[in-house]
Amino acid sequence: MFQGDAGWMLASCLLCIPAFFLGLDRMAFIGDEGIRTLVALEMKHSGNFIVPTLNGEPYYNKPPLFNWMIIALSEVFGHYGEWPTRTLNLIFLAVFAATAFAYVKKFAEHVSPVAAALLVLTSGRILFWDSMFGLIDICFSWIVFLNFMLLYQHGQRGQWSRFYGFSYALCAVAFMLKGLPAVVFQGISIPVALAFFGKFRQQFFSRAHGIALLVALMPVAAYYAAYASWVSLPKVFAVLTDQSLQRTATHHGWMRTVVHFFTFPWEQLYHFLPWSMLGILFLHRRTMQVLRSNRFIFFNACMLAANLPVYWLSVEVYPRYLLMFVPLYNAVALYVLQSPSGAPVKLQMWTRRTFVAMALLLTAACLAMPLFPGSTEVPQLQATWIGSSLLLAVFCLPVVRSEKNWVLNFALFLLAARVVFNLTLQPAREKTNDGNHVRKDVRRLIQANPGGNWYIFGDTELHQIARFYTTAAHGKIITKQKLANDPNGRYFVDHRRYPEFNGNIVDSLWVESREYIHLMSIKQ
Repeated sequence: MFQGDAGWMLASCLLCIPAFFLGLDRMAFIGDEGIRTLVALEMKHSGNFIVPTLNGEPYYNKPPLFNWMIIALSEVFGHYGEWPTRTLNLIFLAVFAATAFAYVKKFAEHVSPVAAALLVLTSGRILFWDSMFGLIDICFSWIVFLNFMLLYQHGQRGQWSRFYGFSYALCAVAFMLKGLPAVVFQGISIPVALAFFGKFRQQFFSRAHGIALLVALMPVAAYYAAYASWVSLPKVFAVLTDQSLQRTATHHGWMRTVVHFFTFPWEQLYHFLPWSMLGILFLHRRTMQVLRSNRFIFFNACMLAANLPVYWLSVEVYPRYLLMFVPLYNAVALYVLQSPSGAPVKLQMWTRRTFVAMALLLTAACLAMPLFPGSTEVPQLQATWIGSSLLLAVFCLPVVRSEKNWVLNFALFLLAARVVFNLTLQPAREKTNDGNHVRKDVRRLIQANPGGNWYIFGDTELHQIARFYTTAAHGKIITKQKLANDPNGRYFVDHRRYPEFNGNIVDSLWVESREYIHLMSIKQ
């Protein structure tokens, strides 16, 4: 369809713009997005960039590096909301894909670097979920993946000072993003990489290792030293530890852990469709021999095999926690598919037929759009239906006809499918999404009740989405108060929890728990 890497890259970039940016702010924040952006916004309002807070109370669950990034980009945009937070996420997604491209191009002979990048962008979980929201996980996953790649790059060259220096620097960055998971990845990956290069005994207890560890600790220690002047560090690290352990058998019991052990592979097969189906290629006797024929590919397989069990044995795991493994798996699968010594021709043929069938089914589903319940919610249904069907048909045809570049053609087809998704399913979801109702009601509330001071009374729960939108609309931190003593203030009150609140109902706010929270003034 296109000639050379440049042609495929140009086509990909042109499709990525509408695929990832069309209607980026159509859906309101989900809970975690609301938390990340509210913490950033409160730092802006308070002028305190050291202590993360939610409604004025210390927030211990995550270190603040991602919040600082949100602040930086939001200041560029001139507001805090969906566009800056989600654009930040897309920037890291682009860098994530570019990193996969660069390392495959450098070290993986026979593997298309454009395919390696596109398979990151079009992994089902990323394409139809994580790329739509301003979550921390793509950024964190890119840092962890880059760490893997630098371990290989400097390990295979015997550059041990760089091996440790870059790795621990990235570990420090990852820790400031997400806390203890960064330490777990580091604790597994360093010994495995050293063993891979046959240098564990010589290098693990080396001076270079110790120096790199100490240097990486310095910026983290400096931050927490400043943090300690406001907040108790034992409490902070207790929360960070609990955040990590709550996913494991210590919180969920061994029975759920055993069930999770057997269901985990099938769940991830579903979440990471369609490229997880490339696992068909591993169903032959020479798989291990093929992987060992390229050192970089075998390193990817080793990193995947060593680190994945952490999540395989953890009960409460969301697919977004696994994104750093996506380019590792893709590189291995593409090598088995594309190298001369790869999977048998018959197995490759059945793999291609599976993907052709998926493309045909998606195109047929689009052609049948008017028959689906809810299609009447699609704006300008007839024009959207015809345009979407033509778009998918145009990109489906090369998947069916081209045997040589079917992976690249299918990746472009998926980007086209995301464009169709933006035009059809997103508008329908917009009208029924709870977060959108919250956002709309907050805008109504601020117009009806401008000015004054707003508070949250006692343990009234506004939930994450309403917390952000009320603060953003009000223009200042909405703190929690145990006593209602501001005669000019307005208090969010859960009247079922506090029926005795001595005040008048001024208005009410619909929150994502599908209930109303009253905005009340105190009786004079």
